[in-house]
Amino acid sequence: MKKSFLALALAVALGGCNATSPASQTGSGTQINVKQINQEFEQFSSQFITEFWRENPGYAVYVGYYNYDDVLTIPNEKQQQQSLNFVNKQLAKLNTFNPDSLNANNASDYYILKNELESTLWSITEFKSGQWNPANYNVAGVFG
Repeated sequence: MKKSFLALALAVALGGCNATSPASQTGSGTQINVKQINQEFEQFSSQFITEFWRENPGYAVYVGYYNYDDVLTIPNEKQQQQSLNFVNKQLAKLNTFNPDSLNANNASDYYILKNELESTLWSITEFKSGQWNPANYNVAGVFG
């Protein structure tokens, strides 16, 4: 009796390790839809990264990405509004995805992108360091 119970418990536990997401268990149509959603998210995230570096060339230089090192952003009200527009646009696009519908890698990327965008939004609208921190106006660091 103990052996059969142990075998049953082991089979159930191992079966759980191979379980797929509920969405992929409902049929091939849903599997295709989940695959398509993940592909769409991967396209979005790839496009987002390209646009993010273009929008933040100084940050790109700091992390070793030099494709936009010939662009110098001037920290003024116009640039801040441009950043705010970018963040709001990208957040709206990101929020069209449900992280529960994404595979583990894409769900992780979803939350990283969401955190970056929300952090930037908070920095612009709440923290407002441009109003009190004169170091924000030192553009020499990027091209120095």
